[in-house]
Amino acid sequence: MLEKLDMKKKLSKSAYNEVMDVLGERLGLVQRLAREAKKPIIIVFEGWRGARRSAIINTMMQQMDARGFDVYSTVRMNEEEHKQPFFTFFWQHLPALGNIAVYHRSWYYLKTANEVNCKEGNANCCQNISYDHINTFEKMLTDDNYIILKYFLHLSPEQQKENIAKNAKTLGKAWREVSPAIDESDKYEEYLERYEKMLEATDKVNAPWHLIAADDRRSAEIEIITSIVETVEKAIKTPVTAPTAVIRPNTKYDVLGKINAYQELTKEEDYKEPAPSLQRR
Repeated sequence: MLEKLDMKKKLSKSAYNEVMDVLGERLGLVQRLAREAKKPIIIVFEGWRGARRSAIINTMMQQMDARGFDVYSTVRMNEEEHKQPFFTFFWQHLPALGNIAVYHRSWYYLKTANEVNCKEGNANCCQNISYDHINTFEKMLTDDNYIILKYFLHLSPEQQKENIAKNAKTLGKAWREVSPAIDESDKYEEYLERYEKMLEATDKVNAPWHLIAADDRRSAEIEIITSIVETVEKAIKTPVTAPTAVIRPNTKYDVLGKINAYQELTKEEDYKEPAPSLQRR
């Protein structure tokens, strides 16, 4: 899937500013429209270390009303949250109707981190789950009229190394490179295969992946925000549908009718004699 991306596309600063002037206003508008339509939105950002997710999220935040969205990260989950059942953190942080939840790393990252930690014998390894569990979780949400937007930011190995080196020298970002939860350095091909499997297993009609060529940040930002605006605009125009009811066959169950409520045991023979042997069990 990722090999089809055009990693060489770039956008000049002037072209970026020209497009963002209009796109930023549209992003703010669709946030207000989603609030009025009571459409809850979940935006997931996954991808390579050094893919500049924070910068993209910051650009989005500048265009939106901060009262209507929250940003979460599984990287910042505490020890107690890691010990809870896998999806507990995410159930507890679902957006209210009309609000937006943005995930800088999500359940996908948590699953990958768990697998890596278990493989390396790390004591922080918690329970593992399958991609089928994730698909079911997302299906429950979309069936309940949540909008799920998933973005995977893809980097070439050369650009990843360049970004990581730049972060290590940048004030305020160097701490991120000291002890990353998942260290992809020198393991690019191994993680590429892992991510390809993840994308193929979880690219569903109700919650498809949007693959973003992120070597050029400006181009990636425009592509992501355009996708968010167009998807939300379309979803708002779609009537809210109730979950499909499960129609069961018209069968009568008579379990209690099979019980003999008048059955009795005599005290001496039927109760006292078998009681000791049954109590020993």
